[in-house]
Amino acid sequence: MRLINRKPVIFSVALLASAVMLAACSSSSNSGSTSSTAAAPKTQTSVTYLTDYLANGVYAPLFYGKKLGYFSKEGINLSVEYGSGSVTTAEALSSGKATMGDIYGGTLAETDEQGGQLESVGFFRPDGGFAFFCAQNLHVHTIAQMKGMSVIIPPGTVQAELYPGALKAGGLSVSSIKVLAVSGAIAGADYAGGTGDCIAETTNDAPVFASRRPSTTILWTSAGFDAPGFAFVATKSFIASHSSLVKDFLTAAYASIAASLAHPGAAAAAFAAANPNIPVASVDAQWKDSESVFCTAEMTKANVDIGYQIPSVWSSGLQILQKYQGLSSSLSPTSLYTNGFFTKDHVSTTTCGSVHS
Repeated sequence: MRLINRKPVIFSVALLASAVMLAACSSSSNSGSTSSTAAAPKTQTSVTYLTDYLANGVYAPLFYGKKLGYFSKEGINLSVEYGSGSVTTAEALSSGKATMGDIYGGTLAETDEQGGQLESVGFFRPDGGFAFFCAQNLHVHTIAQMKGMSVIIPPGTVQAELYPGALKAGGLSVSSIKVLAVSGAIAGADYAGGTGDCIAETTNDAPVFASRRPSTTILWTSAGFDAPGFAFVATKSFIASHSSLVKDFLTAAYASIAASLAHPGAAAAAFAAANPNIPVASVDAQWKDSESVFCTAEMTKANVDIGYQIPSVWSSGLQILQKYQGLSSSLSPTSLYTNGFFTKDHVSTTTCGSVHS
């Protein structure tokens, strides 16, 4: 069984302090002067959400949902913190340094294989969209054709964790390429400036470099490497002890995704307003390239609710990870996810068929 050597990560004091806390948001109790017909504001629970990665337009629904009041309606005062890769976000969740977050399905499986106790409560963007992007002038169209090339792979990311399996699925070994370890914060810019022959990224990250360096997209799925996408995740103990909070978060999150898909311009604008350091043009491009990741073709065909986890996706995904990534065959797919919040609490009511009709 292959184990991953993961270095600990230090998170800000603000993140640690804001993980989960109750804020007193009730009406005044002074002298009974409040009208008996006035409804008290719903008590708000402050929740810090840790993303998989750096600021990107793919997270527009979280900010659009906040603007529309979906989270406050469910009693959640949401704070979004940006991560530095699924591996570090998984570590933060496992150690209690973050409440909820999104991580890649392959990272979830490998974390739990090593004793982690994380569980997916619903898909965020089930189509991970991982790919190798190679400079167009190199005329590379398959993974096998990347032999001997230099590839930027940001450390600590899903790409860094799982690219060996993607290469193997495409007929190459790790030693067949030259890995350039460039920080995720500057990887896209470095590649756009001419560093390396290729870069491992997601399709929604492509706008960072595509206009400056036209590239050919080689999806990992084209070689049969298709692990489950990004999921909303928390520890099993937190889910068990805070099931109502998880339900409320998911209800707001899926309503936010549906609204963002229906009003893409407004969603991108909400994200841009909350992240003024990112050029508006980049946000628009990132969101445009992200709109298709919230429902896979299989989910659309089955017309399931946004976020619902089709069991076969986890089963087949684990088989791929076992074949190409060295994942233990003893890991059960049913230990990695639950659809209980869909079947019992109906946290999502918008179908994939309706948003991609």
